[in-house]
Parts: sequence; C-alpha cells; structure tokens
Amino acid sequence: MPQQASTHRARLQLEHLEDRCTPSILVGNPSAHVPTPPDEAPALAAGLAANTPQHIVPIQLSAHITSDGSGVLSLTGIGSHLGRWTGQGVIDNLAIDAAADRIAISGTTTIIAANGDRLFASFSVSLSLTTRQGEETITFTGGTGWFAGASGSVSCVCNTNWDPASPLTFECNCQGSGNLVLAH
Repeated sequence: MPQQASTHRARLQLEHLEDRCTPSILVGNPSAHVPTPPDEAPALAAGLAANTPQHIVPIQLSAHITSDGSGVLSLTGIGSHLGRWTGQGVIDNLAIDAAADRIAISGTTTIIAANGDRLFASFSVSLSLTTRQGEETITFTGGTGWFAGASGSVSCVCNTNWDPASPLTFECNCQGSGNLVLAH
C-alpha cells in the first residue's frame, strides 16, 4: 500500500528565546508560535514573529554630570553595554517653579561608549529645590556603530549641588536602569 504525503510540513526556523536564537521546527505560520511575554505588550511578540531586527537588553547607568553655567554639559560614567563612557550635552530648557519647589531641565546629549560608538539621547530632569534630589528620564534616540537605530529609556535618581543664584552651574550624580532597544 503506497504511503500518502502529509499535508503538515515542518519548516526549520529560528525561534526567539530571551537573548538568543535556536533552531526549532515550527508547523504553519511562525507568528502563531510566539507567546506574548508576561511583562510585554502583544506588539513585542508580533514584532519578534515578523523577524524585526530589534533586540531589547537591560541597561544600568551611573553618571556624573557637570555644567559650567553656559548650558553645556560634560558627562562621565559607567554603564552596561557602554563600559566607561564620556559625553557632552546641552540644556535646551530650564524652568524654575519656586511655588512648587521644582526645577525642570531638558536637553540632548551624546554618550561616547568605551569602544567609541555613540549613543544619542534626550533627557528631562525634575528636581526639588529644597532637597536637590530628583528624577531623570533619558530617552535614547539613535547612535552610531552598535547603537545605530537604538531606542529605549533609563529612569535615574539624581543628587545635585548648585548655587541657587546660578542654576546652570551644577554637579549631578545619578544612577538608574531601563531598557536599551538595539536595531540589530
């Protein structure tokens, strides 16, 4: 008796598992086999199934930032995926609200990783005038080399020193964590 060919054919494909890919056999549409991670929105699983070249990695960041009063920032620090890094930035906006005991600062920066690749970012900081402590959000907007097309963000806790008579002259130490989305 002749054997009939099966209508279910297996295709060798790559299946995304955390930070690595391993060969596996998927029957039918590969997107049907990608579960939505419990911490992520369904769009992430759909993006992985569509073979988008994004790779999400956790990032930890420690920074020392100084400003000489001109609105130009000098940065140094250490971070996962960055190593010991340096950078420069500019303050685009500064708003002091004495009644609310807050100062808000925003701007852009370029972080230069230990290997020379650049990571571009925008930042926004909200500080208490009384305690001189606050929160900073760094949003990645691209880069060069390994960071080309990067996105993601880091939330930091900041401690600052400045002269109230010259709020653009300050030092800030911050530490935080978040996610870096790489485009490869």
